[in-house]
Amino acid sequence: MDFSDACDQIAMKFDELAGQLRRFLKSHGPVIPEEVVSLVQYARNLAEEGALEVPGFEVSRAGNECAKELVENLAEAKTVFDQTLRGQVKN
Repeated sequence: MDFSDACDQIAMKFDELAGQLRRFLKSHGPVIPEEVVSLVQYARNLAEEGALEVPGFEVSRAGNECAKELVENLAEAKTVFDQTLRGQVKN
């Protein structure tokens, strides 16, 4: 499976991902860095908007691009979170 195929698989689960990200923010939003909250909120918005690009079982090119951006955004959120934690451990 190449990255484009993986993005199609992610796009097929946009609704589920949006719900998971919503619950994550509700549970953890108050205690994680604001930059991470913003990145996760953006990812949630991408999932909600991307769901409109997946009518039935066919992912549009825009839906695939949205999934790619979501993956990149969440990877950035993880990097920021990891850097924040490392900074706290050093202090």
